[in-house]
Amino acid sequence: MTTNSGEINSKDFADQAVNALSNLKRAMPKDWKKAIQPYQEQIKNQASEASVSTTTAVLMLVKKINASAISMSIVKIQHFFLLAAYCDML
Repeated sequence: MTTNSGEINSKDFADQAVNALSNLKRAMPKDWKKAIQPYQEQIKNQASEASVSTTTAVLMLVKKINASAISMSIVKIQHFFLLAAYCDML
């Protein structure tokens, strides 16, 4: 899982999103939808507030996560769930 927006902007963005959702479904077969729901709401709200596409909203949220003063392990987890939520929205 990448942790910077430069890498997430690259061509492997779609692969990362699909892999995140696949891994989440395997890890949480019954509750994966509940786990990503808050992230989907966050994406929708960001897209609506900024009048941008969901893809741009995801990238904006990734930049916010990267700029926050949290540990790298939490950043990676947030990226993982955000990408899984985005993939499920597509």
